[in-house]
Amino acid sequence: MSAPKPVELAWLAAPRPGLMEGLITSGLVPKNQQFVTPEKPNQNLKSPKREEHHEKKTKLAGRQISTAQTKRRESTLQIKHEPNEITTSRSQNPAKVKSLFTSIRPQTGLGVSSRIKPDSENPLPPITDLISTQRKVPASREIQSLSNQYHQLIDGIQLNIELPPADQANQILETSQNVFLIWNKANSLIRSYSEEHTVLFVKIKKFFQSRLELIPQLFEHYEKRFVELSDLESKTRKENEELTRALKEAERSLEQNTAFNMRLSEELEGRNTQVADLKSALETAEYNRDAAISDNNTMAVRMQKNEEQKNQAKQLLADAHMKIDELEGLLEMANDKIKVLEKSGDELLPRFAELERENEKIKKENESLKSDVKQYLVEPQYVDFDQITDMPEENTNRRRKKGKKDPHKMTMTSSSNFKLNASAMSMQQSSTNLTDTQTSIFDQTESLKQKNKKPRPKSPLKSGTQNYFRKGLGDDIPDDASTITNFEGSTKLDDDVEEKSEQENTNLLDEASSILEKTEQTARSEHKSEGEPAKPPKTQLPADYTIDNDQPLDTTTMINYVNRLLPLPLGTSLYSVPDLNQPETKGISEPKPFFWVARHIISFFQTMTNTDNAGSLDTDCKSIVRQQIIEKGGTPYVGKKIFQELMSSTQFYMHSSPLVQFFLKFINNELNIIDLIFFKILFNASFTFIYPSISNLDLTSDSTQFLIHLKMARRLQQAFFPHLDQSAIDERHLREATTKSPCVDLVDFWAFAQQMIMFFRETHTRFHRQVSALLSLVGWTGINTMTQAVFSQFFTIIQPNITDEELENLWKRYSLEQLEREAQGTVNNSMIGLGRNSSSYFSLGEGGGGDDVFNEQEQTKIGFIQFCSDWPEISSNILKLFYNENLESQLTNLPQPLLMLIKYMRSRFTHFLRDINKKLPPENRAIGEKPRTAFRNALVRCDIGDAISCYRRYLQVLDLKLVEQRPYIQLMQNVSENEIKAVRDMLFSRENLVCTEIGLAVDPIED
Repeated sequence: MSAPKPVELAWLAAPRPGLMEGLITSGLVPKNQQFVTPEKPNQNLKSPKREEHHEKKTKLAGRQISTAQTKRRESTLQIKHEPNEITTSRSQNPAKVKSLFTSIRPQTGLGVSSRIKPDSENPLPPITDLISTQRKVPASREIQSLSNQYHQLIDGIQLNIELPPADQANQILETSQNVFLIWNKANSLIRSYSEEHTVLFVKIKKFFQSRLELIPQLFEHYEKRFVELSDLESKTRKENEELTRALKEAERSLEQNTAFNMRLSEELEGRNTQVADLKSALETAEYNRDAAISDNNTMAVRMQKNEEQKNQAKQLLADAHMKIDELEGLLEMANDKIKVLEKSGDELLPRFAELERENEKIKKENESLKSDVKQYLVEPQYVDFDQITDMPEENTNRRRKKGKKDPHKMTMTSSSNFKLNASAMSMQQSSTNLTDTQTSIFDQTESLKQKNKKPRPKSPLKSGTQNYFRKGLGDDIPDDASTITNFEGSTKLDDDVEEKSEQENTNLLDEASSILEKTEQTARSEHKSEGEPAKPPKTQLPADYTIDNDQPLDTTTMINYVNRLLPLPLGTSLYSVPDLNQPETKGISEPKPFFWVARHIISFFQTMTNTDNAGSLDTDCKSIVRQQIIEKGGTPYVGKKIFQELMSSTQFYMHSSPLVQFFLKFINNELNIIDLIFFKILFNASFTFIYPSISNLDLTSDSTQFLIHLKMARRLQQAFFPHLDQSAIDERHLREATTKSPCVDLVDFWAFAQQMIMFFRETHTRFHRQVSALLSLVGWTGINTMTQAVFSQFFTIIQPNITDEELENLWKRYSLEQLEREAQGTVNNSMIGLGRNSSSYFSLGEGGGGDDVFNEQEQTKIGFIQFCSDWPEISSNILKLFYNENLESQLTNLPQPLLMLIKYMRSRFTHFLRDINKKLPPENRAIGEKPRTAFRNALVRCDIGDAISCYRRYLQVLDLKLVEQRPYIQLMQNVSENEIKAVRDMLFSRENLVCTEIGLAVDPIED
């Protein structure tokens, strides 16, 4: 290393720390080798003894000193200042800082150096020790003494915040000078041990000195800032005082305004009450005005109708007067003729006496003939005739036991030649069954005698009257003109008496025969079973009601309406218990007219309800009625009042009107919301067929109302439910439920509607259960997702002739709907009813899914049911398919072998038969249609034996048809072995079939 440059006090200059540390860490100079500055700078020679002595000193100086001995108490003075006013640059000008410091120093103070006094107890070390170049470890006594001085200095510092800033600054600077003096002493002790640490501590000291020199600036800035804040505070205090005064004034003004507003609020509330009262009075007046207008219109119509009736009565009265005048003229003419006849009567008296004797003779002959007739009626008696008529099989066996060999004798006795005898015998057999109000044939004969006894005529006029009564019991009574005309012909009595007597006898015989036939029919009808409906008598329809049998019904639209309702949730039973907590509407003393009540109920039935919104199914029928009436009322007040009056009036008419009784079934929740939706569709479809018209103003609760003809009822039933029989409607019940009707074929519409609701509920339940059962049949358990194979099998069972293209299109549509449901993440949660353990209308079968009906399985099934209902053809085929409500339970209870067999038969139908039908020509396909349908129905019935028989019959029929079409098998010379093997396999299969049928083992042995 080169010698250091000769400088003043070169012994204080230490090597740069970075250079020294770099040399040590480079490894060029060992750590135990130290280079010191020679005592004489001009001599650059090294002495071995001196170097050896220095190494020993170094070893002694290398003793570790604990941190406890060197640690001193730290004291930090924290000064708050503005960041912008303080500079942290190390290149601070000392002269400028000193001038600033001296400018704020008090004039009476002394310098810091003058205040330092030597310590007599602890004198400073000699200068030789300070300038010595040898390293030595400071003694603990020195360190302890220096530490005590430092602590005494620190403990003696007492800052008084009440002093002026300048005094505080001088005190801080004085304290810092004393601390730096102790710092220098400590640094001198450390220098003897490590020069590097001494250099570091010197730099630290300079840094703190540079920071302490900024304290005067900080105090100056503080004083300036303090003055500014004081001015701002005084200004703010003045502003606050002004604001406080303004606030008090504002509070006083606010109190006044609040009191004024309270008065205005009270007045406004009173005005609002008056407005509400006026509005209520106005709405009441408008309602009364509308009611008065309606009543006025009704009265005007009635007055017009009464005027028309009055005019008609006047016309009839005029016609009657004219007819009376004509009859008076005819009467005068008759009187004149009577007078003429009375004058000529004396001449006719002898002839009349002769005719009277002849009449007596004819009477006797007539009585003898009647006795003969009576004897003729009683003479033939066959005890078993009535039994033969009612029970032909038993009577046939009885006659065979008696030895009757001719089977035609039974038909001979019932032929037309013995009609009268049959009537007499039937009456004799049933005479003991007659009621008190019925009479026997003999009593009727005696009554005929009394009817035929006429008083002896005393004049030609009386004899003419007698001829009038002899015309017969069933003739109509003629008017006066015809009677007078008969009187004119009374002069020909001589020629007509004999002929009329014979005619009278003939009429008596015919009348007796007709009475016997009617009595026979009555007796036969009494022996019929009670379940057989009686044939209604033919009665003409009212003049203002016609039936157009050719009027078309839009059956497709009606079926689509019903299909839209099929996926909706299943409801409760038809006659469920009404809600007992529902408040009842009190009756009123003066209800509205029945026409008014009927008009509002009919308007409600004609208003359709949306079925697409599933949330609408959560409400009840009463809420729907209230909402619709309020919407049609114009204002809520009027609507609510109409609803209240309607409910009160229905309580008044509920015991006398079938219309009100049916309406209250919805209000009392006996019929649910889905029933209401279906009924509205039915009511709008059949409204034009109801008799009488609702526009009749004279309609009352006791009048004939709301009737429908049985023919139209059957047509509507077939239009809505084509899968049901035409005889599904109970006509006998409809006739019994009808209280008033001008025709027996006009029955109560509300009884018919209730039967249609029952049909809808059966169809609704059947559709849900049928789909669920068929899904179980094709192997969908609900655990797995719906696959295309299961989907294809399901629709193959429903539509066996469906094509592959149609199946593919249906599957794409269903997959798209499933993706849409998954994307939306919502399925109609109101669609419940699948898989509940109940036999009521809610149940869809056994083995339900527990309490959580909205799991993934049920959602998939509900979505599939809705998909089926979207296609009218598919829905119709599902409903027309054979219905087995126990199919799911039957499949569950099947043993494993039979379950595997029915799965095999199902695969034969859904796969093998489809492949065969694709290859068959149309004529052969039609031949196997009937056994294939029977095969499908047997699978739905879970009748495995019948399914096997139908499948075998299908194969046999098809095989026979193919054999008929190709009866011969031609084998050429170049036939192959595969062809020969195919022929042998075909023959072996047929041999196997025959041997299985006759119970013979198949013998594969060849000659």
